[in-house]
Amino acid sequence: HRDLHSFPTRRSSDLDGNGGVPTAEAITVTFDGTYAEMLTGITAKKTGYDFVGWYTNATNGIKIDETVKVTANPYTVLYAQYKKSTYTVKVWPNGGTITDTANTEHTSEFDITVTYNDTYFTTIGGYKVERAGYTFVGWYSDETAGVEITASTKVDVNADDSVNYPNIYARFKADTITVTLAGGGGTLSQNTLEVVFAGKYVGLDEIGKT
Repeated sequence: HRDLHSFPTRRSSDLDGNGGVPTAEAITVTFDGTYAEMLTGITAKKTGYDFVGWYTNATNGIKIDETVKVTANPYTVLYAQYKKSTYTVKVWPNGGTITDTANTEHTSEFDITVTYNDTYFTTIGGYKVERAGYTFVGWYSDETAGVEITASTKVDVNADDSVNYPNIYARFKADTITVTLAGGGGTLSQNTLEVVFAGKYVGLDEIGKT
C-alpha cells in the first residue's frame, strides 16, 4: 500500500505545444486540486489553427476541464490540441452571375467560408459562372491582375494571421463573333469580319467594294 501523504502536494506538469507555441512551459499542480484552475489563461498558438484545449495526449486523450482533478500520480505532460481555422473570403462575380452549390445566384460580391490548408476549390469548385458575351477563364486574386486560383491553390495565412487571398474574382474573356458582310450588289474584298463582343467593328472601314 502506498501512503498518499508521502507524495509532495505540489508537482509540475509540462505543457507541450503539439506543433504550436504554448504561453507557458509548465504549470504547478496541487494534489486534489483541478488542472483547469492551474491552466487559467494559458493557451497555445499554432498558425492556421484555433486552440481548443489541453489534453492528456497529443491526439485524442482526456480533455482537461474543471472536473479533472490532480491525483497522487499527476499527468507529467499536457498537450495542446487544435482545430483548423476558418476564414471569410469575398467572391466577386465581376459582371457575371455565379450560381453556388446551393443553387443561389449571385450578381454582386458575397462571402464564403474557407478552411486552412484546404483548397479554395473545395468551396468554389462546383460554382457555375456565366456572363453574356464572355467566356469564364478562371478565378483570380485581383480583378485585372493578381494570382490565378487553381484547383491546387490552398488556403494559407499571412504573417498577421490573415488569409492569403481575401478576395477572389471571376475573370472573363470577351467572345469573338464572326459578322457576315453583305455587298449590296457589289463584291467585297472579304465577306466576314471578326469582332470582339462589346468592342468596336475594327477593320470595317478597310474592306473594299468593287
